Amino acid sequence: MWKHFFDFSNGDLIFPFSDYLAMGLGGDLFLRTSDHTAIDMDSDDLHITSGWEKDDDEDD
Repeated sequence: MWKHFFDFSNGDLIFPFSDYLAMGLGGDLFLRTSDHTAIDMDSDDLHITSGWEKDDDEDD
């Protein structure tokens, strides 16, 4: 299960629905590029995030 995280670039929350795709509060789609960056697929801007770890990176 994925947890939401903060987008420092625009001040919104982002809600992941897979290891690599997420949706922001404004409806923008994001593609994960690393644990702390994502590309806004609508504007092609790189966003800095608080942390988007893949599910298999987490310890249970």
